[in-house]
Amino acid sequence: MFEVLSVMIVLVFIVVLISIIASIVSRGKHGNAAENSRQQTLQQQQRLFQEEQLRQQQEQVRLLEEQARMHHQMFEEQNRINQQMDHFH
Repeated sequence: MFEVLSVMIVLVFIVVLISIIASIVSRGKHGNAAENSRQQTLQQQQRLFQEEQLRQQQEQVRLLEEQARMHHQMFEEQNRINQQMDHFH
């Protein structure tokens, strides 16, 4: 009878240990899932930030091109005015 009781105690102890280990592993998986979700969120925010940077850089290029075009027009206009002035003198 004592042997059966000790075997049952050992079996209960083993079951408790297995359940504790399973609980720890389960928490680890949930932790990994939370970490993966956090990583995905960070990557998505980084991608959105990079897209916004690219959009701003494209806008800067557009503005610089427009500024260069206006400077060119002003230069052309100034040349035309200078030629007219030379023509009068």
